[in-house]
Amino acid sequence: MKKILLILFFALSNSSFAQELFLYEFDETLTLEIPDDAEEGELQDVTFVRGLIDDGYITVTKDKLTTGVVDLKDFNNEAFFEGIKNGVLKKSKGAILKDAIMEIDGVKVLHLTFSLEMEKELKVVEMFAFVKKHSSYLIQLLEFKKDSDTFKTTKERIVNSINIQ
Repeated sequence: MKKILLILFFALSNSSFAQELFLYEFDETLTLEIPDDAEEGELQDVTFVRGLIDDGYITVTKDKLTTGVVDLKDFNNEAFFEGIKNGVLKKSKGAILKDAIMEIDGVKVLHLTFSLEMEKELKVVEMFAFVKKHSSYLIQLLEFKKDSDTFKTTKERIVNSINIQ
């Protein structure tokens, strides 16, 4: 899946430094806190914002659904979530560490924690995936330094700020 490859591209290509967080309206659907020096862009029809956070990295992506689904009431979240998990396993060559479905603002969200090999080290990524208004959204938080207290604090702040309209 191209979304999984994007996190690797983003993590290896950003040269900014961690900054303070601010509340950011990604689009009409998603608002969350991100670093004030985050970079916005579009790559292969995927809209993204990315930035360094304390001892880690955040990437938020939005991709239009191409499944031909006309009514999202008929959309199979479970199949979408399984596709995300299978894609993560295939592309990361890591392992799924935690897997749960939760609700944020009434929307079903896949909360997935997985490992991936990066620069010959295992890193941990925490991902939140959901579908809304004919688009899929991924919020990925990559921890550079294992068990970093500053990363955990910043991650909690970001996760608690997620607002889905």
